[in-house]
Amino acid sequence: MEITDQDLQLAAQGAKSAARSARGLVPLSDLVAEANLWMVNNIEKVVLWREQGTHGKNKLRNACRQRCLTVVASARRLHNRDQNGDQYYYTPGIIREILPDIFDREDWSMTSRLEKDDAPKGASRPAEGNNRLAMICDVRAAFYGLPQADRNLLYALYGAGGAHPSVVAARYEVVERTIQRREQRILEKMVERLGGEPPFFTGR
Repeated sequence: MEITDQDLQLAAQGAKSAARSARGLVPLSDLVAEANLWMVNNIEKVVLWREQGTHGKNKLRNACRQRCLTVVASARRLHNRDQNGDQYYYTPGIIREILPDIFDREDWSMTSRLEKDDAPKGASRPAEGNNRLAMICDVRAAFYGLPQADRNLLYALYGAGGAHPSVVAARYEVVERTIQRREQRILEKMVERLGGEPPFFTGR
């Protein structure tokens, strides 16, 4: 069983996607090498996915991307000298919870006045106090890095008090499910910009 040129191209695409969240912390060449190593160690999956057409290509690309995001997260922890519990990770659910706040300046002001002793009670929800303010800043930066059309949709869903997807769907003249799919894709873009979800896929 051998790795083909197409496999290498898909792995490189996954590595390049992960490199956007690395912000120069890990060289692209290192991520490509890591993706290629993952394929060598998981050649049976690579061969199986190769037979699944476009769906299999997406699986390979995403597996390599996730492996590279794990490398990026590890490098970021070392760079910042963070403990595991101090590292911020983002999921679509966390971003959904934070999004209304990025449009509410009053909420920003109230949050910034909270004392530093208001520490997070757990890692599953955005923390209050300065940690929450840092997360609001992160999500806001990721939001303004999106294309205008994506920003418009998220504002329609979460800005100015928010609106139910069915209401937004009527405004866009599409079915509600279409709005939900678009929202999910946009949130996944933001997760990627923010460094990826908590690493769970070791690829070893």
